[in-house]
Amino acid sequence: MIQRQYTAEQLEEIAKRNKAAWRRPLGTDHPPHRTPEMPKKPQKRAKAVSGDGSLPEAPKSLKSRPSKPRAHKYGAQATEIDGIRFASKKEGRVYQELKLRESAGEIADLKLQPVLRCDIPGMGGTIHHICNYKADFLYFDRKLEKMVWLDAKGFRTPIYRLKRKLVLALFGIAITEC
Repeated sequence: MIQRQYTAEQLEEIAKRNKAAWRRPLGTDHPPHRTPEMPKKPQKRAKAVSGDGSLPEAPKSLKSRPSKPRAHKYGAQATEIDGIRFASKKEGRVYQELKLRESAGEIADLKLQPVLRCDIPGMGGTIHHICNYKADFLYFDRKLEKMVWLDAKGFRTPIYRLKRKLVLALFGIAITEC
């Protein structure tokens, strides 16, 4: 497949055309969804059980059955430590280790579930929001003298790998995995 190289002016013209296409009103060849003179669809009526006109009984509520907690897609088991719920046992163990390191003075400012907003600049000064990256932990390592973004990963999904690369490209932050 041959890829065509566009100049900046050509790319800007293509973007303007695409933007205008989204704003263009529908032509007359598209029928309206509903006008006052269009008749409404007839409502379906419930069928009577017998000739006397009585309706059937309503089905039992779905909530009357006992529900099981749903299993994690990748087999992780949620756990609770110090009143904080973690998505996996591994994440809980990492939290306990980081709390010990914080009490020993090796790290400081431990934060749980910090969020990085991944935005990129667009044409005309607009900002496009791509995604949010939510790490498991963020802390200041006194030995390394820098902030560390830590993720307790059991399975590296394609979405995670993509977001990790995006964070590295946008912010220069290398995500530490354990």
